[in-house]
Amino acid sequence: MRPVPPSPRSPSTLDLAVPRSAFRRPVRWPFVCAVLAALGLGACRATTTQAPEASFAGQLSGSSFDADIVALSSPDFVLRSQAAERLVAAGSASLDALGAAGDRSTPAPGSPSESTTAPVIVAILGRASDAEVLALISSPHAPLRAAASRESGRRGAWTPVPALIERLADSEPPVREAAHAALRRITGEVAEPSGPNVVGGRPVGGDRAERWRQWWRQEGRARAQAATEPRGS
Repeated sequence: MRPVPPSPRSPSTLDLAVPRSAFRRPVRWPFVCAVLAALGLGACRATTTQAPEASFAGQLSGSSFDADIVALSSPDFVLRSQAAERLVAAGSASLDALGAAGDRSTPAPGSPSESTTAPVIVAILGRASDAEVLALISSPHAPLRAAASRESGRRGAWTPVPALIERLADSEPPVREAAHAALRRITGEVAEPSGPNVVGGRPVGGDRAERWRQWWRQEGRARAQAATEPRGS
């Protein structure tokens, strides 16, 4: 008896449900999961209930990165994963557009009230040089000022301390708090610096920035120099 040749395979449910074009560009899942799950974009972890975070308003800058920034809010996980990957790969070049865009909305109702741009900014700053991070502490975009302040605190170097002190007087509360947390982490000052109630003829009892400026002049600068001097010198 002659063997019966196999019949052509009929399309499976998977073939019908997922177009082959969706797989033309591979996605590096561990990388995008780390970026997108960092602030709960609903891709790699279950949604949890938490208090909404302060958000930064913004608008698209008209740059070539705007399409990818908009895609970060897409309900399509593959689409927003690829957008995040491209933005991070662009590095510092995409930061200005991300900062101008502010905090974009989360992909779907019921997702945590968190920024879709912030985890991408964090990933880029993690690869940036110390000089780039220092410059961004004074960025015109509040999301970048806050993120650069947090990154400076994570790195722990003393060089950004004067810039962080100035951010204590920032117009945006999240930036002020990020700078304050970074200062305490870098300097080890658990308690607020204290000083006279009057500096330059005006009361400063409630002025956090001025108290830290005075601390820097009287103590901090010397500590920074001692911390950065080579051992044995």
